[in-house]
Amino acid sequence: MITKPEGYDAAKVVTGERQELPAGGHVLKIMGAKETLSKKQKPMLELLLDVAEGEHKDFFMKAYRADTREEKKWGCKYYQMLTPESAGFFKGLVQDIEKSNNFTWDFDEQKLKGKLIGMLFRREEYQKTKGGTAFSTKPFQPRSVQVIRSGEFTIPEDKLLNKKQDMYNDLDFEPDYGPPDDEHMPF
Repeated sequence: MITKPEGYDAAKVVTGERQELPAGGHVLKIMGAKETLSKKQKPMLELLLDVAEGEHKDFFMKAYRADTREEKKWGCKYYQMLTPESAGFFKGLVQDIEKSNNFTWDFDEQKLKGKLIGMLFRREEYQKTKGGTAFSTKPFQPRSVQVIRSGEFTIPEDKLLNKKQDMYNDLDFEPDYGPPDDEHMPF
């Protein structure tokens, strides 16, 4: 017989199941905003978002509060690059936020907290750590709140993993590239 772990009776149940926000259009509230750097050290705007209305209202806050791990992470972030090459996309985001909230933004990211924005979400396939694949729903493209509420949008297609690189993984043999010769040796 095993010994019941300390804290078992008071522990919250964790089943490993996770609810996903459905793909499509959602009206969101900006919970926080900051300028940060990408992995390549380029400037970008990071928005922390939560569902502001409808049956999924407070979806990410509920998930965050239910997370019992020590290092919690916010479940919905949208990143917008702030480089010259992405200036048009940034301008589109600003226009959608301004239109959604009937205000003019002065580029102080702290003033974005509490503002509304529409967002299209799509499903993205990922490789699970224990094998196989699954989908998560991620913010994809901003829209004005008015566009989302009117339903005048198309749900984005799923983003699938590139399976070409794994095409030999399901085969029972190694592909035959022929015998090595001195001409093709790396040394």
